[in-house]
Formats: sequence, C-alpha cells, structure tokens
Amino acid sequence: MVKLEDELRTFLKAVNTVVRRYTAIFENAPVSILVVRADGTVEDANPAAVAKIGTNPIGKSVFELFDESVAQERMGRITRAIEGGESIAVRESRDHIHFHTVYCPLREGDEVKCLVVAVDISSEVWTQRLCETIKDVGRVILRAPSVGEIVKGVGETLLAVDDFRCVEVCIRGVRHSAGEPDNSGDVVRLPLVVGGREIGYIEIHAARVLSEKERKLLDALAQDVSFAVRLVEIQGQLNKNLEKIVRLIDGIRNPLTAIVLTGELKLSPEWDAVVKEQVGKIVGVLELLDDAWEETEKIR
Repeated sequence: MVKLEDELRTFLKAVNTVVRRYTAIFENAPVSILVVRADGTVEDANPAAVAKIGTNPIGKSVFELFDESVAQERMGRITRAIEGGESIAVRESRDHIHFHTVYCPLREGDEVKCLVVAVDISSEVWTQRLCETIKDVGRVILRAPSVGEIVKGVGETLLAVDDFRCVEVCIRGVRHSAGEPDNSGDVVRLPLVVGGREIGYIEIHAARVLSEKERKLLDALAQDVSFAVRLVEIQGQLNKNLEKIVRLIDGIRNPLTAIVLTGELKLSPEWDAVVKEQVGKIVGVLELLDDAWEETEKIR
C-alpha cells in the first residue's frame, strides 16, 4: 500500500511538472494561441492572442470578434480542420497586420476542438513589399529623362504600397503629390541631398507606424533618388557642353575657310606667312575642341 502511494505521488508530481511546463509555454508564448470549439466559441486564449485581438475572446464567438467576411473565412477553416482531422496553414491579414496561421484538430475526450496558432509576420511582409516597390522606383528613375519625370515617377510608384496614403515629392521646386494626406498613422519626411545641399524631399503619409527596417530602406531610396537627380543634371550639362562645342567648331571652321581662300589669292609673301600662322593656330584649337567633344561623348 505504501509503495502504491509513493508511485502515485511520483506520478502526480510528474503530471504537475508537465502541466506547469505547458502552462508556462501557453502563457508566455510570443505567438497567438486559441482553442476554439466546433460552434466557433473561443474556449481558451493566451495573453498574446488577447493582445492581438484587443479584447478577451474567451466565451465569445468568432462572429463577435471579427467582421462578417473575416469570421466566415476563419470559421470555415476551423470546421475543415475539425472535420478533416488535418492541419491547415494559411496567410491571413487584418487591419494592416499579417499572420501565418495554423488550424490544428485538437481531441479532448470525445470532443474535437481546433487549436489556432497565429504568428505575426507583418514586419516581413511589409519589408518585402517595400523592397519590391523600391525596385520599381529604381527602374523608373533610371529611365527618367528629366527631374520632372523623376518627381512624378517616384511619387506615383511609392503610392502603390498598400499602407501609404499620400506621397509628395519635391525636387528643385518641381512638386508632385498623389493620394490624400493622413496624419493618423505615421508621417516620414526624407531629405534629398546633392553635394551636401538639400535639393528637395519625399514625404510619405502611412496608415501605420513604419518599422525601423522600413525607415532604413526609405533612407537608402532617398539617396538613390538624389544620385539619379545628379546624373540627370550632369547629362543635361553635358548636352549643353556638346552644343556649345559644336557651335564653337562651326564658328571657327567658317572663318578658317575664308582665310584659306584668301591665301589662295596669292597676296604678298608676308601676308601669306601671317595667314598660314593663323591657320595653324586655329587648326590647333579645332583639334582641342575635337578631343573635348570625343571625351564628352564617352561620358555621355
């Protein structure tokens, strides 16, 4: 009898240890955990789930906790997991928050319930979408022939991000604004700097607070846009230089032709020597201009 009592105490101690361990995991897990009955009533929820939902869901139906369309989707998955006896893994979103959710059948005696485990993957989703948009911006600014096209292209492309409500871009006094300003979330102003001087800005109104990773990506984007503006301006200056060189060459070539023709009139030897000397100088200038034109063409 004593031996049996000892074995019972040992067994209960082991059970209590397991219960405490799994209770600690349930209570402290950084992911949302719900136990839902077949009728959609939440039987249990850990603190992380309560925080994400914004209220204590225990005893409430999923139809009380979520909008009709969202509740219908989630109830359908709960039912399929319970009746099918297999786990279902999906991506879900609600109010700009994204989850990777697993619906698992959970048998307790004769009743089958559904264990719902949701991991917040919002940061990864936001970052991935922003990276894709930044790539699109890069393609836009590479093709843009002018500052005006950069301003418009950057503004319209950034507005494609779901959570961006308004984007305003201003460079060298050229301004473009798309969307409706909204100060309820986050407002980020990115200065555009060329040669140590601010030449404009990108201002973004977001529906939520942007993460530190997103802000770093946007800072890098602002540098890329600034560099693109500088390249466009250099291209414009090179074009002007080319036009100027062409005009100079023409301006020298025409009088040179006249001088050569004058020389053919066989004037005095002294005049002939002077003409040849001036022709030599002009030819030297032409050669320098030709070299400069070729170098400019290489940069272009």
